[in-house]
Amino acid sequence: MKTKKKIYGLASILWAALILFLSWNPGLQAPFDLKVIPIDKVGHLFFYLIFSFLTLGAINKKNLVFSLCCAFGLLMECLQYFFFPGRHFELLDVLSNVIGVYLGILLYTKLKI
Repeated sequence: MKTKKKIYGLASILWAALILFLSWNPGLQAPFDLKVIPIDKVGHLFFYLIFSFLTLGAINKKNLVFSLCCAFGLLMECLQYFFFPGRHFELLDVLSNVIGVYLGILLYTKLKI
């Protein structure tokens, strides 16, 4: 059981590092866009869904995971705004992150891993 939590913990840290890299790299753009929802919002949702799923596997406290993952997403947006030219804060990105976090927790709970 502890090994499983360690694997989830390591995967969560690596996933957070990937999010960090993608959040701070202004040159990365999706090669296409969806007609209804901008592809970057779908990307935010997907990445934070996976992030919260992995983090819940490591910590197993839904409220804490929700708070940590949402705070991480908000921090990334703020850091982009203040420290990275060409990047900016978007409230819809934060909303997409929060929805992804919620869906990741819901998915983990439903799968009962």
